[in-house]
Amino acid sequence: MTAGDDGAVRVWDAATGRERLAIDAHPPVQPRYIEGVVATVSADGRRIASAAQWEPVARVWSVSDGGLVAELAGHAGGLSGVSFSPDGRFVLTTSYDGTARVWDPESGRAVLVIRPPRPGGPAQDLAPSAAFAPDGRSVLGGAGETLRLYRCDVCAPLADLLSAARDRVARELTDTERRRYLEPAAEP
Repeated sequence: MTAGDDGAVRVWDAATGRERLAIDAHPPVQPRYIEGVVATVSADGRRIASAAQWEPVARVWSVSDGGLVAELAGHAGGLSGVSFSPDGRFVLTTSYDGTARVWDPESGRAVLVIRPPRPGGPAQDLAPSAAFAPDGRSVLGGAGETLRLYRCDVCAPLADLLSAARDRVARELTDTERRRYLEPAAEP
């Protein structure tokens, strides 16, 4: 897979070197020395997430047909990084607005906003670095020389979340509440 200043993300056949898929992921800009598009593939190979340094929106794409799955909008500055959680359920973005965000790519909603401390104050030219921990339940992030571990409770496996919900119920749920809150959604 390649991504470039032309805004395109391309998937290539490694055996033949031929282009398999081209996605016009972001509007192109005149090349500058720091700008670019970054992209990553989910562990199962079904989705691509892309971001551009000149645009505050990340996008998630289907590898099968190049269709747009979700727009992840909420940052106030261009994006410097994008990655999937180890299980592919979440997308992590970093931005020049000084935040990192964990997104649910199905709904397009941010489930966690991380505001790491910035050395020397809130200068808007430093994007944080961030990465999912191997277990996918936390994010290591920071700016400058300071790194912190941020818990992402909603990033836990669905079975763990359902178990925690069952453990915290203070009364018996009605049948409607049980179906709504405790039964896993059908997989697509």
